[in-house]
Amino acid sequence: SVLGICFLNEYALDKVCEELLPEMFFDDKNRNIFESICDLHKNKVAIDITTVKDDLEKKKKLDACGGVDYLSDVIDSVAIASNLEYYMQIVKDNYVRRNLIDTATAIASDAYDEDGDIEVRVNMININSDKNPGLMKSCKPLYEYAWTVESVRRLQNEKMNLDAAVDKTIDDMPDDFMIKSFLVANRAEVKQMFLTEYNEEKMLELEGKEKYEEGLIDAKVEAVFKLMKKKGFALKDALSTLDISIDEWTKYTT
Repeated sequence: SVLGICFLNEYALDKVCEELLPEMFFDDKNRNIFESICDLHKNKVAIDITTVKDDLEKKKKLDACGGVDYLSDVIDSVAIASNLEYYMQIVKDNYVRRNLIDTATAIASDAYDEDGDIEVRVNMININSDKNPGLMKSCKPLYEYAWTVESVRRLQNEKMNLDAAVDKTIDDMPDDFMIKSFLVANRAEVKQMFLTEYNEEKMLELEGKEKYEEGLIDAKVEAVFKLMKKKGFALKDALSTLDISIDEWTKYTT
């Protein structure tokens, strides 16, 4: 229904290409057809059975999409254009379900591995606003949250303090954001949340730096001993070769 409407309604075409992605369609035929529709629309080419057919032919995908007969079936399957929002939501919901099923299946498969040891596997999903576009488009609250976090971080990078960054982000947030009324009503709690996350990030950054420095020291000590053991260097010569001072060596090894 969604694909068929794209052939007949210019407004629907704009909306569908803006809110959906090819990867959201489960069937390869529908995914390829929608990709062609979006490419043509982006290049301001009129959408009809001929232009889509020609584009699929250029991409060598027409036969895989069922040819002209399938394109005709797509156009004939048009339902009521006024129900477009409903049809798009079905596509989005099914896309999210498939991703959840894939993740759950992978976890279940791992659980039946031949080894008896318990293994914990975590699937991490990048929810920065410029990542996972399919997931962002199919889950508006998630996109809005990612937008909020990105805005606060950007303002902080511009040397704005945390309180002011949160205030400006909430004030500048589009009125149609579903989470805006909640953030406005709980502004103090939102600031506390960002402050907690900021402190955690700084702590992790500091720990990472310390671990890096510790690793670097270990590598230098190991390199000195290797020169002494494998090359027969005296300690003084090994330190000189690696540009390590006596004071540094004393600090590393005490």
